[in-house]
Amino acid sequence: MPLALTVLQILALDIGTDLLPALALGAEPPRGTTMRRRPSTGALIDRAVLRRAFGVLGPAEAVVAMSAFLVVLGLARWTFGATPAVSVLAGASGATFAAVVLGQLANAFACRGESRWAGALPVGDNRLLLGAVAVELVLLGVFLAPPLAGVLGGSPPPPAGWVMAVPAVPIVVLADAADKALRHRTSAMTKRHSTITARDTRHGSRGIRGTSPGVVPGQELKAGHGRECEAEALDCVPFMTRIGTLRSVQRRLDTGVPGIRPGL
Repeated sequence: MPLALTVLQILALDIGTDLLPALALGAEPPRGTTMRRRPSTGALIDRAVLRRAFGVLGPAEAVVAMSAFLVVLGLARWTFGATPAVSVLAGASGATFAAVVLGQLANAFACRGESRWAGALPVGDNRLLLGAVAVELVLLGVFLAPPLAGVLGGSPPPPAGWVMAVPAVPIVVLADAADKALRHRTSAMTKRHSTITARDTRHGSRGIRGTSPGVVPGQELKAGHGRECEAEALDCVPFMTRIGTLRSVQRRLDTGVPGIRPGL
């Protein structure tokens, strides 16, 4: 299969279209909850960053870009193993270039927030980013227009190429939003599970004072070992065991079992 992008096109992406939006993200204003969170002390590039870059945003851009490339070639009746015409390959490469630039544009807005998706953030808070995106669109037109497009190894994409390239914007934004929603739900479930586990551990670790080894919690109460043991059992056993114990005590009070006095 022929190359979707030339070396000069890749350099134009890295040095030309992607540079200003990346710098503008450094001017993103702080959020209201910034000082309420713990400071980040980990590595600048950690597992979460790599997962988001190579597992979410990167694949979303790659799928759209390669789809645009293959659709343009396919409409020209290209088949695997064949060498496409120079003009067809240039148009397909231009469609790929446009898809990558538009995906970078969406990526810039997606990276404004760590946990909130792009649509939940005010657009006008970072005017430098808006200006950088405007310059990026201008550079896209310059790089795809003759004669510079021919120097880079491409040409303006055909209409079908634009149809395939433009969806890169919503696809990247929606992929980022889905990833953040999934991470938020997973984090909430983990915190809830940790809270329940810590509560159960706290209740269970207190034990039942005054019981004999090998006695199941609440067993001495059922055997009628006295008010002190019963009170300690009521104070120490987990919540569900307490409910069963209280019901047992109530039945004993109702039936008048010796060893349990009213008012316990």
